[in-house]
Amino acid sequence: MNWMQRARVGRSALAQMKLLFLAAEVTNFVCKPLAEVLPSTLKKQMLRQLCDLLLELGHARRNNGIMKAIGLGGSLQYGVEFHVSCLAAGVFLRLQTRNGALLRVDDRIPFKMTRTTEKHLKSLETMLQSKDAFQLGRRADALVDFARDSRRSLADQDEFFVTLFSSMYPAQGWLLAKCLP
Repeated sequence: MNWMQRARVGRSALAQMKLLFLAAEVTNFVCKPLAEVLPSTLKKQMLRQLCDLLLELGHARRNNGIMKAIGLGGSLQYGVEFHVSCLAAGVFLRLQTRNGALLRVDDRIPFKMTRTTEKHLKSLETMLQSKDAFQLGRRADALVDFARDSRRSLADQDEFFVTLFSSMYPAQGWLLAKCLP
């Protein structure tokens, strides 16, 4: 999975959508076609690395010289839809791959939100209330609710990515092509 961290995210919305599509495909492969072949620890490790990358991209900021000097984060490095999508997907995957717990392949496995995950979720909610995300309106609320729902697990990852793509990028039908059965 180290190859994914080397992927370059361009400034174009298309490049950002392609990276999100790749994240959905990797999650799908780990959960479905490769589920029988990969040991649980490797599946968890792969999804956790993907989760960490998505959270890192979701928090990415431009560091302007003066703002960095006084300790403030800069403006969003990418489009707000990309940041919200990365944070939502990262939080969802983080909740399913908690350290010291089994991989949540179904809802029978206990669900617990850690303090770090709560911080990421709070960051997502704060971003959704910012002026940058104002145009998203209520479209992203379903993502936050989905990620928080203890009845959701990796078995619902298809539904999560369909919700994510249809709410963040409604005009981009090609994103849903591989997600729908």
